[in-house]
Amino acid sequence: MHAALSLRLFGPVTLTDAQGRPHRLRGKCARILGVLGMRAGSAVHKDELADAVWDGAPPTSYRQTLDSDVCVLRRRAGLGTGRVSVLATVRGGYELDPGRLEVDAVTRRDLVERVVDATSATALDVGHPLVRTSGDILFENEPFWDWGRVVREGWESALSDALLHISRSALVCGEPSLALTAAAASLGLAPDSESATVHLMRAQWWSGRHNDALRTYVTLQDRLVRELGEIPQRETQDLYLALLRDHDRLPSADAAEDHVRLLLTLLRRTLDQTRTPQDGAGGPDTGTEAEPARASM
Repeated sequence: MHAALSLRLFGPVTLTDAQGRPHRLRGKCARILGVLGMRAGSAVHKDELADAVWDGAPPTSYRQTLDSDVCVLRRRAGLGTGRVSVLATVRGGYELDPGRLEVDAVTRRDLVERVVDATSATALDVGHPLVRTSGDILFENEPFWDWGRVVREGWESALSDALLHISRSALVCGEPSLALTAAAASLGLAPDSESATVHLMRAQWWSGRHNDALRTYVTLQDRLVRELGEIPQRETQDLYLALLRDHDRLPSADAAEDHVRLLLTLLRRTLDQTRTPQDGAGGPDTGTEAEPARASM
C-alpha cells in the first residue's frame, strides 16, 4: 500500500499519499518534512528538529506543537501511527522511512554522489536526470526559511560541481551539446565560478558557437574587474587566446562581421580597464554600456 508514497522537496513541498493524492504543504508541516526528508533513514531529535523548523527560536511548547503537526501529517497522508508509521516515532524524535516513502532529494543526492565518482561514460548515463532537473529549486515555497536556505545553497554547490563533471565527460565522449547544457546549468547555479565559465566557453567553442564563447569571456572579465578588481586566471586567458587564434569557426560573412565587432568590444574594454584617471574623460566606464548591445547586433 505504501509503494505510491512520495515526498517532493524540489518545487513546492508535496506529500503524495498511498492513493496517489498530492498534498501541497507550507509552513511548519513543510519544514518538518523538509528536515526529516533530507535526513531520511536517520532519527532526528525533537530539539534538533525544532531548532531547524523555527530557525533557532522555537516556542516554549515546541514539543507539543511538533507532536500535533506530525499527527496531522500522518492522518492526511495515511502514514500510520507511532513506531510503525512511515513517519515513525523514535526515542526523543522522529524518523522518515525511505524504504516506504520515496524522497526526491535523497534520489538526487545519490545521483550526485555517483556522478562525481564515475568515469566519463558512466557519468553521462547517470547524469542525464540531473541536467534535466537542474533548474528545480529545493524548498521553493519556503523562501524565508533560513535552515532551508543553507541546505539549498549546499545542494546547489554540490550539483554545480556534478554538472561540471558531466560537462567534462560529455566533451570527452564527443557530446558537445550535452556539455553545453550541463556547463550552462552549472554556471547558473554558481554564477561567480570561473571554473564553470571556462567549461561553458569550451563547450560553446566545441559546439560551433565561437562568438558565444567570446561573449562569455567578456561577461566574466567585466564582472571580475568591476566586482573584484581582478582579471581572469591564466587558464581562462589561454582559452580566450586559443579562441582568437581559431579561424575555422567563422562559416559565413555575417559570422565574420560579428566576430570583428566582438573583437573591437574586447579591445575597447581592455583599453578602458587599463586607462588611468590622468587620461582624462573617458575613464573605465566610458562607452562600455553601449558595447554589449552593439556587439550582439
